[in-house]
Amino acid sequence: MALPNLLTGLFSGTESASADSTQDGASVDSTPSVVHECRNCGLTVDARTTRCPSCSHDQIVDYPVD
Repeated sequence: MALPNLLTGLFSGTESASADSTQDGASVDSTPSVVHECRNCGLTVDARTTRCPSCSHDQIVDYPVD
């Protein structure tokens, strides 16, 4: 579930879609299990990123998401 959808549902008092679907109708949880973030500026980056594209800092941290 995308963060904007979650926040919209949270603040409007309604529940938004809880999962995405594949072409065959199977439910897929779109929440990443690990978030990769620049330690300096907080930009969320791809897992393969070694240097922040925003501030050029080289410390990318991994935060597990439950």
